[in-house]
Amino acid sequence: MEITRLVKRAKRKDADAFTELMESQMQNMYKVARSILSRDEDVADAISDTILVCWEKIDTLKKNRFFRTWMTRILINKCNDILRAGQRTVFTDEPLEIEYMENEFLNLEWILKGSNESQKFDINKEFGNTGVKLVSAEISALGLELVSDYPKGCKYADMNGEHQPPSFAGVKMKDGKVYTYESVVDGSGEQFETGSSGKLYGKFTETVTTKKILEVKQIKALLFFKKSAGDSESYRAEDYYEIPLEVEK
Repeated sequence: MEITRLVKRAKRKDADAFTELMESQMQNMYKVARSILSRDEDVADAISDTILVCWEKIDTLKKNRFFRTWMTRILINKCNDILRAGQRTVFTDEPLEIEYMENEFLNLEWILKGSNESQKFDINKEFGNTGVKLVSAEISALGLELVSDYPKGCKYADMNGEHQPPSFAGVKMKDGKVYTYESVVDGSGEQFETGSSGKLYGKFTETVTTKKILEVKQIKALLFFKKSAGDSESYRAEDYYEIPLEVEK
């Protein structure tokens, strides 16, 4: 993947690679910052600060493929710093045009508000039964991961506690269908990376499941909001909220 290659070079302080990397992310950064900040000069400041932090800290990024998620966390934090400094909260109904592309970052504004009425997602209403209430400025405290960031699949916490062991599995999207990961005891099949727990072997199979995470008929993306900040690898179900996004045919 081109981004992964550029990140690898940028970690070696290759200025040209870093410039190319950040230029490839400018549109996404602008959309995210503009969804939080109302003034163009504030948006420019947030993006500039984010670029500086990325240059200074990129060598701390553990997994190159998570660069966009990492960068977006930094950007949201910078936007919220500007909001706090000005003691103002901005709400915008400005529509965003989102093009669905495999393995591409989905804009945070679309994730939280939806691109039309049928797709709007009320995050506070969804979390109401957990006693958790969130506002825009607090979203940055949550780690955001998208299935589309994983070419081979994605870990997820099983909220129903039905899948034991392990307490996590793979999910991937292909041609609008949902595939789940089946482990293979003898080690044959595809290799599926599971972070701190090493590797499992198995295969992805098209599936119809009663698991809460896959109950919607059509899923464009599965989001995993970590309940606490930090980059620690945790697969405990209670550490994650799971949010299915349903889209129209």
